[in-house]
Amino acid sequence: VVVYPSLGNFVLIDARRPSAPIYDALLHKGVIVRPMAAWGLPHHIRVSVAAHQDLPRVIEALNQALA
Repeated sequence: VVVYPSLGNFVLIDARRPSAPIYDALLHKGVIVRPMAAWGLPHHIRVSVAAHQDLPRVIEALNQALA
Protein backbone atom coordinates (compact mmCIF):
# COMPACT_ATOMS: atom_id res chain seq x y z
CA VAL A 1 0.00 0.00 0.00
CA VAL A 2 1.24 3.47 -0.91
CA VAL A 3 -0.19 6.65 0.61
CA TYR A 4 0.77 9.76 -1.31
CA PRO A 5 1.55 13.09 0.42
CA SER A 6 -1.31 15.55 0.20
CA LEU A 7 -1.83 19.27 0.63
CA GLY A 8 -5.62 18.86 0.48
CA ASN A 9 -8.22 17.46 2.84
CA PHE A 10 -7.82 13.92 1.52
CA VAL A 11 -5.20 11.25 0.96
CA LEU A 12 -4.78 9.08 -2.12
CA ILE A 13 -4.06 5.43 -1.35
CA ASP A 14 -2.70 2.96 -3.90
CA ALA A 15 -3.87 -0.44 -2.66
CA ARG A 16 -1.83 -2.21 -5.37
CA ARG A 17 -4.93 -4.24 -6.27
CA PRO A 18 -8.40 -3.40 -7.60
CA SER A 19 -10.07 -0.90 -5.31
CA ALA A 20 -13.70 -1.96 -5.89
CA PRO A 21 -13.66 -4.75 -3.26
CA ILE A 22 -11.95 -2.41 -0.78
CA TYR A 23 -14.56 0.26 -1.46
CA ASP A 24 -17.36 -2.29 -0.90
CA ALA A 25 -15.84 -3.55 2.36
CA LEU A 26 -15.44 -0.03 3.71
CA LEU A 27 -18.94 0.97 2.66
CA HIS A 28 -20.30 -2.10 4.47
CA LYS A 29 -18.57 -0.80 7.61
CA GLY A 30 -20.04 2.69 7.16
CA VAL A 31 -16.81 4.27 5.90
CA ILE A 32 -17.39 6.16 2.67
CA VAL A 33 -14.39 6.63 0.37
CA ARG A 34 -14.14 7.40 -3.32
CA PRO A 35 -12.86 4.75 -5.73
CA MET A 36 -10.66 6.41 -8.34
CA ALA A 37 -11.10 4.02 -11.29
CA ALA A 38 -13.12 6.64 -13.20
CA TRP A 39 -9.99 8.84 -13.14
CA GLY A 40 -7.79 6.06 -14.56
CA LEU A 41 -6.57 4.83 -11.15
CA PRO A 42 -8.23 1.42 -10.70
CA HIS A 43 -6.10 0.50 -7.66
CA HIS A 44 -6.59 3.75 -5.77
CA ILE A 45 -9.07 5.13 -3.26
CA ARG A 46 -9.44 8.70 -2.03
CA VAL A 47 -10.03 9.10 1.70
CA SER A 48 -11.20 12.47 2.98
CA VAL A 49 -9.89 13.56 6.33
CA ALA A 50 -12.34 12.60 9.07
CA ALA A 51 -13.01 14.27 12.37
CA HIS A 52 -10.32 13.43 14.89
CA GLN A 53 -12.65 11.24 16.97
CA ASP A 54 -13.58 9.19 13.85
CA LEU A 55 -10.02 8.37 12.82
CA PRO A 56 -9.58 5.19 14.93
CA ARG A 57 -12.74 3.68 13.37
CA VAL A 58 -11.63 4.66 9.85
CA ILE A 59 -8.12 3.29 10.38
CA GLU A 60 -9.48 0.01 11.78
CA ALA A 61 -11.87 -0.38 8.85
CA LEU A 62 -9.07 0.34 6.37
CA ASN A 63 -6.78 -2.19 8.06
CA GLN A 64 -9.51 -4.85 7.89
CA ALA A 65 -10.39 -4.07 4.26
CA LEU A 66 -6.73 -4.22 3.22
CA ALA A 67 -5.91 -7.40 5.16
